[in-house]
Amino acid sequence: MLQQEKEGKRKLFHALVKLVNELKMYKAAANNDFDNQAWYNGGLWRAPRVLPNIEQSKNNRTRSRAAVSLSDLFFTLVTVTAFTRVGLAVTKSGNVTLDSFLYFAVFWTIWSKEASYTTRFDTRDLSAKAETLVTCFAVLFASLSASAPMGSEGGSRIMLAAAFCSMLHCGLMARVFWWHRGAGDNDAVESHVQRYALFNTAMNFLESFTWIVGMLFVPYGYRWISFTVGVLLGQRVPRAFMANDFHGTLLEASREGFFH
Repeated sequence: MLQQEKEGKRKLFHALVKLVNELKMYKAAANNDFDNQAWYNGGLWRAPRVLPNIEQSKNNRTRSRAAVSLSDLFFTLVTVTAFTRVGLAVTKSGNVTLDSFLYFAVFWTIWSKEASYTTRFDTRDLSAKAETLVTCFAVLFASLSASAPMGSEGGSRIMLAAAFCSMLHCGLMARVFWWHRGAGDNDAVESHVQRYALFNTAMNFLESFTWIVGMLFVPYGYRWISFTVGVLLGQRVPRAFMANDFHGTLLEASREGFFH
């Protein structure tokens, strides 16, 4: 009798292992279908869909790297150009000034928000590509003033670009929230996407408001306060609401839990 019970448990264990392996294969096939589908599948202008890898089980510790799109590559090159111009300003002045440090923080914040969005949502439709291209032009526009002091027209140009990018991401997050507004408590991913989008919509709105007020009403001598507040409002804890592949691995996520 005991032997039969052990044999039954052994068969049940092997059946469960086989089922888990089949589910992993099915999930991998679904991800491959998403990665290999044409960029226009689902419509040229479509809703912001959460990437399939976001919905992986927390026990998966690694993930494959998706190919980098041309728009993302161009945005990376533009960001490097902006950082280079800040570095040239530091080289010209001979030391790291407060202006250069805050300019670097502004460009880093813009890059961080763009990277956080592209690692969570499908950005292969025309609307996402247009948003990335417009952001590239804004960063290039601001980088022209990397050598100018904050209390000048060059400083106003950088504040204008920062406000524009904040409003752009505020609209993106509002769109994500609107699309996932009907999520129920039973769908963990959808509810966390909704909360994540709501939080970032509010933060981007406050950040853009800070840049506009600082550009229009704050005297030149006190603009460093507006820059500091704007940069602080632009900081995020990206994994506070959603998991992503920002670090290329889910090892930390699997230790701390799928969502924080």
